[in-house]
Amino acid sequence: MSVTKAKMQKLRGEIAFMKENYPGLKPNFSAMSKEIGISRQTIAKVWKDPTSPSKPRQKRKSKFDPYYQEIREKFEIQSTTIKAVFQYMKARYPEVFTSYDSFKSYVRANKLTEVREEYLKSHVR
Repeated sequence: MSVTKAKMQKLRGEIAFMKENYPGLKPNFSAMSKEIGISRQTIAKVWKDPTSPSKPRQKRKSKFDPYYQEIREKFEIQSTTIKAVFQYMKARYPEVFTSYDSFKSYVRANKLTEVREEYLKSHVR
């Protein structure tokens, strides 16, 4: 289950309410799990220490990261498409650029298409 910030805030609010209004009573973690959508183990962990911060997630490195600058430069060229940049990069580095879908996801995650749009805005015809 994925735990969103909203779910964790709701959980911490409910636990704070229960501890304040019903001291000494332990809630049914399974019932709370079904209600909120968080695993019962996570609810038990928050019950023991409601102030503990969530672990920050580390950004996963992509196989395209070493080529970021080159990809960015290609998107600065007028009227460049994701497919065109992928084909160019695949011709230069065929062992790295094997999947168009993963490249497209990388481009969108790094907002590289916005670079092209900014470039086009600044160069009005």
